Amino acid sequence: MKLSDATWRTLHGAYGKPYDPRVALQKLESEGDADEPWSELWENLHHQGDIGEASFAAIPTISDLMARGKPTSWNGFALSATIEACRDRRGNPNLPEWLDQSYREAWQKLFDAALRALADAENDLLVRSAIAVVAIQKGQKSISQIALMGEDERCEMLDAMA
Repeated sequence: MKLSDATWRTLHGAYGKPYDPRVALQKLESEGDADEPWSELWENLHHQGDIGEASFAAIPTISDLMARGKPTSWNGFALSATIEACRDRRGNPNLPEWLDQSYREAWQKLFDAALRALADAENDLLVRSAIAVVAIQKGQKSISQIALMGEDERCEMLDAMA
């Protein structure tokens, strides 16, 4: 869906209220990895496991940004993986049928971008987020969620299993 499409105004975010992510997405496109638009997207597209149709609709634009290497931070990978991990959670909306094709194509772009990013990534958050995207695309949602955890959280989880 193009950013000029009026459908954006009808979508709901993570709080079940209308949310149009276009301004934040356009800022990322023009300003790159600015903290403000990423914070806005995180706040409105995912909240404690809740997502909305706007969450799904933002993924193709985020994937285009990541595929072009703009922005280059971990946020696009992590937010996309987080949204997809919440997709089947009770109470969350289904992926709209009209978005199915572009959403699947977006995930292929995210996967390809994540593999490219991993080749040179040294930043811990970028590595974990790219791995999370790869895991999602390979059908491993739980591995994706583990990848997004910090080292302390993973160690605590492993200690609890011992």
